[in-house]
Amino acid sequence: MTRRLTLLALMAVAGCEGGAMLGADAGGAVQERLVIGSSMSFEDCRAGGGLIIRDAGSPMIACDPSVKRRPVPQTAPDTAVDDTDLNATLEMQDLAEAR
Repeated sequence: MTRRLTLLALMAVAGCEGGAMLGADAGGAVQERLVIGSSMSFEDCRAGGGLIIRDAGSPMIACDPSVKRRPVPQTAPDTAVDDTDLNATLEMQDLAEAR
């Protein structure tokens, strides 16, 4: 009886672990947004020019309001590829203006 309970518990734990691994890198995972070191909303941080930080394979997006860049227009797309391309373009414009 104890063996069966142990085996059943082990299978349950292994199933939970496998499910957690599937959700971490799945393309349809729910995005989690946070602001580093501030109580402002993510959208306020983004609109104010906070640095957007993404990690490949993770659904988490962070915004750091202490690092400023050119603000993102309200009409900017919110997809990872387009937003990254937009950020790269804005950074190149900032570097060109700094010369």
